[in-house]
Amino acid sequence: MGRVTGWERRVARPATVAGAATALLLLGALGPVEAADRIPIADVFEITIPVDDGRGVAHYEGAIHGAYRTDDATVLYWSLRAAKDSGADLRTVFEHEDVDLVGGVLADPRSLDVLLPLRDDAGCLCTEADDLDPSQDPYTFQVMYTAFPRIPADTTAIDVDVDGRGTIVAGVPVSNILPAGQQRDRASVVLGRGWPAVPSEERVEQVAVRDPLDLVGRAGAGDGSVTTEGTGADRLVRFDADVLFAFDRSDLSAQAQQVLESAIAEIEAAGELGRIEVVGHTDGQGTAEHNQTLSVARARTVADAMRAALGEDLHVDVEGRGWDEPIATNDTEEGRAKNRRVTISYETAGGDR
Repeated sequence: MGRVTGWERRVARPATVAGAATALLLLGALGPVEAADRIPIADVFEITIPVDDGRGVAHYEGAIHGAYRTDDATVLYWSLRAAKDSGADLRTVFEHEDVDLVGGVLADPRSLDVLLPLRDDAGCLCTEADDLDPSQDPYTFQVMYTAFPRIPADTTAIDVDVDGRGTIVAGVPVSNILPAGQQRDRASVVLGRGWPAVPSEERVEQVAVRDPLDLVGRAGAGDGSVTTEGTGADRLVRFDADVLFAFDRSDLSAQAQQVLESAIAEIEAAGELGRIEVVGHTDGQGTAEHNQTLSVARARTVADAMRAALGEDLHVDVEGRGWDEPIATNDTEEGRAKNRRVTISYETAGGDR
């Protein structure tokens, strides 16, 4: 059985700030009657991915509409578009090597089993890049589907991994009644014009259900994402940036606050503090300028959290080093994850740094 780490590291923001804007855009694409009567929206999300076309990153907006239990499967409906005026192409996010769109659902928090999309010899039972309507511009919301194994009858809500990078939409309701307006032989549909048809019963029956993945690392700090090095007066605490920040962002999540508070408590318990330095690092994706700015912003966020906990008069040196000091290869996702980090180095009073 495989293992998945970091399910709760990056939670899709509910409809506040940018999330609310996405919800309004979704509803604005429809007439008021359609929006109210035909388009369920469980939650909205945003995806940011690195690209090599000079922009550094590409932005996408989407929604999870709901999960629907059929006789043989669970069908998840979701929609996606490129952010308005972003210059992004919708196919790019489907084909990006580090993105797995709607690649797993957590159906039972007690077992921590992550269900994977159904697959047969022809591929996944889901919308893929070739299914997109080429006549639509990338800024038009297109509704997609992904089919998963049938979840238990007593399951009323699931959590959805939106991008395979830890962006989670939690609490998606499960219904036993498919929405009206199934479009025969269509794997994607423009939002407001119906829903992609679910896989046939015959096709689902031919699918070999894959073993669920065992979900580990829900607390973040117990999986090697926070490490402490050094003894005596000189210490260094290293945080996985993926634990603290969503991709390409520098604001802390609620979970990150807990992880930081625990580490700061240990620092405070070490005694009177001498010099403190917070340094942000990024991976090798995007542009050097963008990564430098991001690394500084993340280091400042951590420094601000330390001052809030230990006193505003605490002196903290803040620095960002962008992608200049990798500790692993940037050629693999595992290596890039190691390079995305924030370190706190400190000495207790009287120690030599």
